[in-house]
Amino acid sequence: MTPDVPHVRNTLFLSLVEAFWGFGFNMVSISTVLPVFLEEQGARKWVIAFLPALAHLFAGLGQPVSGYLTRGRKSILGWMLALHFISPIPLGCIALCLTYGIGPTVPTVLIGWAVFFGLIGILFPMWIDFMARVLDPARRGRAFGVVFFMQTVSGIVGISITGLILARGTSLGHYALLFGITWAMLTGGSLFYLGTRGEQVPDLPPRRISLLGHLAGLLRLGWSTRWFRVYLPARTLVRGTFYLVVSFYAVHAHEVEGVSAAMAALFGTAALLSQALAGIALGFLGDHYGHKAPVILGQAFMVTAGVLVLLPLPGPAYFIVAFLTGVFMASEFAGQNNWLIDLGGPENRQSFISLTGFLVTPFAVAATIGGGALMDRFGFPPVAFGVACAFLIAMALEWIALPARPAQCEGERR
Repeated sequence: MTPDVPHVRNTLFLSLVEAFWGFGFNMVSISTVLPVFLEEQGARKWVIAFLPALAHLFAGLGQPVSGYLTRGRKSILGWMLALHFISPIPLGCIALCLTYGIGPTVPTVLIGWAVFFGLIGILFPMWIDFMARVLDPARRGRAFGVVFFMQTVSGIVGISITGLILARGTSLGHYALLFGITWAMLTGGSLFYLGTRGEQVPDLPPRRISLLGHLAGLLRLGWSTRWFRVYLPARTLVRGTFYLVVSFYAVHAHEVEGVSAAMAALFGTAALLSQALAGIALGFLGDHYGHKAPVILGQAFMVTAGVLVLLPLPGPAYFIVAFLTGVFMASEFAGQNNWLIDLGGPENRQSFISLTGFLVTPFAVAATIGGGALMDRFGFPPVAFGVACAFLIAMALEWIALPARPAQCEGERR
C-alpha cells in the first residue's frame, strides 16, 4: 500500500463515526452498567458472565464470515455501511422490550446482546481492514489513537449521562432509555463513513470459493505461519480472560463495598478518561518503536489491576482499578490492532484478524463462564489474580518470541 491517501480527512471522519459509537455504546457499558443492571434483576455472577461470554462466542463465530463477504471485492465500504446500520438493531429491540414489558428481562437482554455481537463479529475484521486501507501506514498508530481519543471522550459524556439517568431511577424504563439512545447514536454516526476517500486495495484472492473452503484456507494459513503459532496462545490468554476483571470489578464494588449503581457507572468514566489520555500516547509509541511496545505496556497495567483488587479497597479506590483497565483497553485499540495489521501484511491482515477471533472463542467462552462460577464460590479477588497470572504468561511469550516492527515481520510471516 502507498501512503497516497487523504490521511487527515479520513482520520477526521473515522473519528466522527467512533465519537457517536463511543457515546452510544458506553451508555450500556459491558464493564459497569449492564453487569450492575443484571445483578439488580436478580442474576447471579455465572449468569452475568454470559454478557462477555456471549460477546466472545457470537463475535468469534461471526468473524470468518467477514473475509468471505469481502473476498475479491475492490471496495468494502458498502458492506461496512450495511453492517453498521444493521448491527445496532438488536439494541433497539431490547429498548422496545423493556419499555413495553415484552419477555423476561434477563434473557431478553442476553439474547439481544448475543445477536448484536454476532453482527459486530462479522463487522470487526473488515472495520480494521478498512481503517488500514484509508490511513497512511507511517502515521496509523497516531491516527488510531486520535480515533480512540474521540471515541472515549464522547464515551465519557455518554456514560456520565447514564450516571445522571440512573441517579433519577433504575426502573426498566430508565434502562430502556439507555438502549434507545445507544441505537440512535450508533445508527446515525455510521453515516460519517461516507466522508472517507482514497480506499487503497491490496492484492486480493479470487472471489469464487465456498464458505467452508474459505474457513479451511484460514486454518491452513494460520498453521503454516510461524509467528501466528506463538501469537495465538498469547492472544488466547489475554482475550479469553480480561473480561473477568473488566466486567466484574464494578459488580464487586457494588456488592461488597456498597457502591451505588450511579457511582458504578462513573467507574466507566474513569476507565474512559484513562483510555482517552493513553490512546494517542500509545499510538505515538507504536509508530516510533513498533506496536508491540504499547501492547506489552497495556498488559502490564492490567496485571497491576488484577493484583490491586486483592487488597481491602474502599469503594472510591476502584476508580484506580478503572483507570488501569482503561489503559489496557487503549493498548488493545491503538496497539494490538496495529500490531496484527503489521504482522499479517496487507494481503492477509483481515484473514488473521478473523482467524484469531474465531480460534480464541472456545477458550474465551469457557474461561468467562467458568470464571463467573468461580466468583460465586470464591469471590472476585482470586479470579482477578488468576487473570493477572495469565497476562504475565502472555507477556512473556510476546516479549521473547514475536517481532515488533513491520520490517521484522517480513521474515516472520512464514
